[in-house]
Amino acid sequence: MSDLNSIFIVGRLTADPTLKYTDKGTQMMTFNLANNQVSFDKQTQEFKQKAGFFNIVLFGKQCESLGNILKKGHRIGVNGKLQQDQYVSKNGEKRSSIKIVAQYIQYLDVKRTTEDVVN
Repeated sequence: MSDLNSIFIVGRLTADPTLKYTDKGTQMMTFNLANNQVSFDKQTQEFKQKAGFFNIVLFGKQCESLGNILKKGHRIGVNGKLQQDQYVSKNGEKRSSIKIVAQYIQYLDVKRTTEDVVN
């Protein structure tokens, strides 16, 4: 029986996504997502905000259409799985990194009208 590997995260793009192609011609889009987390500090009686930054990759046909829509600062939801990559650094040290392999992306920004801004 296999284990569960699923993640859902909401955040804002830290930069415009980068669209590339793999050696086999598959579309691939990479971007970073900032996720704000709020916690309450009992000592200071204040809410504190801390940001986490996540590397995300998306493969397939969604890349081209989303690449034209998604821009820095846009708020999105990402559903996918975690993937750990292992490599050896230039200094010969074993390293690893974790990224989110997106399976579904939902655009969460609502288009604002002039009336929304004025009111």
